Amino acid sequence: MLGSFRIRMLIVVLIVFLVGLSVQSDHSSSYMVESILTNYVLKDYGVETKLAMLLENTRNQISDDAPVMAHGEMQAPCDYLTVARRYGWAWNEESRKQEFHPGVELIVKDNTLVRPVLAGEVVEVSRQEEGRTILIKHSPDLFSYYQGLQEVLVREEQHIDQRQILGKTGKTLYFELRDQDGPMDPHSLFP
Repeated sequence: MLGSFRIRMLIVVLIVFLVGLSVQSDHSSSYMVESILTNYVLKDYGVETKLAMLLENTRNQISDDAPVMAHGEMQAPCDYLTVARRYGWAWNEESRKQEFHPGVELIVKDNTLVRPVLAGEVVEVSRQEEGRTILIKHSPDLFSYYQGLQEVLVREEQHIDQRQILGKTGKTLYFELRDQDGPMDPHSLFP
């Protein structure tokens, strides 16, 4: 009995390893494996959406260099002291489970000036419990979101360049980069 368990476990590990290699490759078989995993294997276990999001985010991760756009190269939104929380999956001690964090939480000095990562148009300025927020459209499928501002110095529908000051922070700034598929990893902006 123990021997057959070891053999079955070895086969499972081998299959997981091969599936992992296939998903990470750019070969057309990776899309077939992803489809089988998300549509058949994981559907009954309620994790299909989490895995699909993870696979999509892995495929669309930003390279180690800052992206170069028609408007210029991306810049960090502000000077910061440290990164309190990074983009991605992490263990939450309070809820005692893995949670996805779609942006970056920065510790900053009070009244730190915030600038856009790229030129664009201010789509929305709003107020929330965490402070004032700004959403900027840089291209039809690229947006940046800034939360935790004490003061906002731009208005909706205003066209801005990278030198424009968006506002001033409190003690933290939440930043998120989004494309048409959802949040993106901005790790190259925060080494």
